[in-house]
Amino acid sequence: MLTFHTILADCEAGNGEAWRAFLSDYTSLLIQMASVSVGNREEAASAWRQLLPELCAEDFKGLRALEHQSERLLLAGLRSLLLDRALAGIVRASETAPCAKLTDETVRTLIQDLPILHQELLFLKMAGYSDRTLERMYRVSPAVARKAWERLRGQWPINLEGETDQCPSPEAWLQFDRDIRHAQTEFCPDVRLFIRIQDGQVSWTEKEPAEKHVSECLHCLEAWTALQEISYWKVAAPRSSTEAVENLLSLLPVGLKSRQSKSFFRRVFG
Repeated sequence: MLTFHTILADCEAGNGEAWRAFLSDYTSLLIQMASVSVGNREEAASAWRQLLPELCAEDFKGLRALEHQSERLLLAGLRSLLLDRALAGIVRASETAPCAKLTDETVRTLIQDLPILHQELLFLKMAGYSDRTLERMYRVSPAVARKAWERLRGQWPINLEGETDQCPSPEAWLQFDRDIRHAQTEFCPDVRLFIRIQDGQVSWTEKEPAEKHVSECLHCLEAWTALQEISYWKVAAPRSSTEAVENLLSLLPVGLKSRQSKSFFRRVFG
């Protein structure tokens, strides 16, 4: 039986079957998640195709550098790499018309004094999530944060009525997101604590100070909401087709076995 840890270990050994499982499990999830901030699925899929050979280069150095303790930590690392790869492509395509920069100060002002749930919803709304998806992700009506969203008028090109998960300004958002992901301080809690809180595995004495910090730190708010996204898309994202997985697998320097189907008699009699 293939488990998360055995798949990773075998991927690092160049095992084609392990990479087939890796791609089958994570391709659609990561592309679906990234496509919201990137603005469209094609850009996100292209970034994923470019990222995969980088993970395999130099004896799978890129994959080995990612966190292996848990699946969500691995996916958080892959998400960051994928968003950075997508941003690089967007910047190259728009070199002649640089976008306006979204600043930390602007976002801090927008979320200031809001309850943490409203901050999360506002943050993900800016990232491009629709009301419908936010309601499914949080199991609460985003209408609770409607007053908070009014703060965005004139500050961010938000479509409050839209039903499509699509960031209105991908380059500005991805640059901002990249900057705050790299703004961790010595006071930021370990992201493993955020996972335990979201799983209901900590006491109030641990939860309250951590959530207070998240409400005051953009780096940690980004990490916190990323975990919410990962948990949601692990369930909501459709599985990748066999053809899509095989096409991606052909890009990688891994050992493969033939996938030709056997006839009934060959399966029975060998």
